[in-house]
Amino acid sequence: MATAESKLQKQILDWLNGIPFCVAWKIIRANEAGVPDILGCWHSKFFSVEVKVGNNDTTKLQDYQLSRVIGSDGTAIIAYSLDDVKNNILFIGGPHNVTI
Repeated sequence: MATAESKLQKQILDWLNGIPFCVAWKIIRANEAGVPDILGCWHSKFFSVEVKVGNNDTTKLQDYQLSRVIGSDGTAIIAYSLDDVKNNILFIGGPHNVTI
């Protein structure tokens, strides 16, 4: 049975991969702990999404990995809903005249 977090991850991935010029992947296992759940690229700009549900917060290790993304001029999103991603996606730097 899928968890609430995995259902939200799928919802976000389906939406992201439906945006023109966007590709996103669910990271199941990485060679480093704390890597965000979703990694992607939209119009040549790298982004990551750490998916959380309920009252769950990011761990210190996840915060560290998200800060690495930001420090590399990428965008890091902590998403408790699909709307969190939708509301932050334009900060990634794609064309702002695109209806998403």
